[in-house]
Amino acid sequence: MRVTRRHAISSLSSAAIGLTVQTTDECLPKGPCPAGRDVAGFTSLCFTDSRSVKHQVYTTGSDGPPVILLHELPGLTRETFATARQLADARYTVVVPLLFGQPGESSTFGNIREVCGREQFDCNEGEKTSPQVAWLRELARCARQRSPDGKGVGVIGMCLTGAFPIPLLREPAVVAPVICQPTLPFNRFNPLQAFGWFMDQSALAVDPEDLKHAREQRTGPLLGIRYKGDRKCQKKRFERLTSEFPNRFYRLDFPGQHHSTLVGDFCPDALLEVLAFFNDHLRTTPGACADRFPRLSQHSQTEVTPDACRGNATHHGADPTPRAETPWPTSKSSPTSCTNPSSPPPRRR
Repeated sequence: MRVTRRHAISSLSSAAIGLTVQTTDECLPKGPCPAGRDVAGFTSLCFTDSRSVKHQVYTTGSDGPPVILLHELPGLTRETFATARQLADARYTVVVPLLFGQPGESSTFGNIREVCGREQFDCNEGEKTSPQVAWLRELARCARQRSPDGKGVGVIGMCLTGAFPIPLLREPAVVAPVICQPTLPFNRFNPLQAFGWFMDQSALAVDPEDLKHAREQRTGPLLGIRYKGDRKCQKKRFERLTSEFPNRFYRLDFPGQHHSTLVGDFCPDALLEVLAFFNDHLRTTPGACADRFPRLSQHSQTEVTPDACRGNATHHGADPTPRAETPWPTSKSSPTSCTNPSSPPPRRR
């Protein structure tokens, strides 16, 4: 085979580029990690961080800006996958990392024993960012490389991961942070914290330098959502966020003594607020099929409690309001199919 000068130069250039630039497939290759499980309706991917540690990741949707959905303490449950599908139905590319446990399973107390150590979440530290955030920053950068549509990456933290979007703002690709019922810090050996006793209700479990960076080096808004009667995430935590980000933190304190606003105690109005937030702050051109932000949330030192999601749920996993069954458009080019832009995509399990 004759090798021309042009071919040789091209080969050398490609090799040089390959040493420094990671392609999107190399960033997040398809296929489950060793011992990983596939999930119906999701693509299994295996992300390798800068320390050569592999992490199981699931994605759904391929149309729109990337959104990273971080699961709660019970694990990557079926309800979490249902929320991911709703976000994908609203035309976002959804990335769901498996932080611990097995996909589709729920084990709150088992997970507390497994993850509340210094190597993973350090649940009892009020001013320390979880070690997990380091590789999640890398994942956010990778998600942006794979899905360059829009302005950047949205991140939804919930419960154990609720405040993670704040330190994730050190990654420039993250532009739309959503903070849902942040519960850290908590002491797993303190049974009275379930009632809000003997715990720092205003702590965020975020390193002061990460908090300073988010406050001084970033300028975009943050959205926070909780239930008003949530003993695991009481009002002092949102008051702290309001004081840290006085003109940037939008809050919603839905009525009820529930906890999981987007998953177990799913609130349609909470999802609609998130979609409005992403519509304005992720999309280059806001879509016609979602409300403009803010919808219900406000800047406020006091609780912002709309007359919504009242329901009669009394335990984790119940529904404060019925699931919405309104058809949701799946095409960017058909805004006329938005029969009810004020309803969330239907809940698919």
